Amino acid sequence: MVGRAKRDSKHDSFYYSCGVDGFEFCEIIAPVGLHEINEHLHRRGTLRDLAALHGSLVQLVTCDEDFGELNWSDAPSLGLATPVFRTECVERVAAVLGDQALFADMPCVGASLVAMWAKPIKGAVDWASSHAVVDASKRVVAVTQLCINASAVQGVSCFTDAELPGLPVTFSESAVRQLRVLRLKGSDFLSVDPKF
Repeated sequence: MVGRAKRDSKHDSFYYSCGVDGFEFCEIIAPVGLHEINEHLHRRGTLRDLAALHGSLVQLVTCDEDFGELNWSDAPSLGLATPVFRTECVERVAAVLGDQALFADMPCVGASLVAMWAKPIKGAVDWASSHAVVDASKRVVAVTQLCINASAVQGVSCFTDAELPGLPVTFSESAVRQLRVLRLKGSDFLSVDPKF
């Protein structure tokens, strides 16, 4: 959970990608956790070795107790840390985000999906001013206040922090405006509302 803080109006806002209720989403089916999937993406840039061990890593959930049959999603959510897109959407998303966004095939039962992560930026997060709970393996358990170093990420479409790449991919306000123009079904963005 990210805590709320005052935003300085001269800086961009920042966002995480999230799914929308009533739309398809991804569910992990391999005996690995989301943390392990993120580690492979951030450290190796591929999920091939995990897929070689386990086959498909996720499946699309297309029906749910609360919503019944779910709507088609261009970006079936796997949680905040790892944006996922259908293969046919990647070219448009990549055109908006530029070379800061990186993509890898996401092995999925019955669908062609791609996971996205961002190049890490050293000093993106001011850890001295942020409040995060991190376990022994440097995995973020909770963030109550995220302080983004706006000068380190100025002009960047998306990023993760170099010290703790397991944080969710963070998108700039200008990138989110452009991504919303794409009208990706089932995709939205959650404001990080950082303190500067």
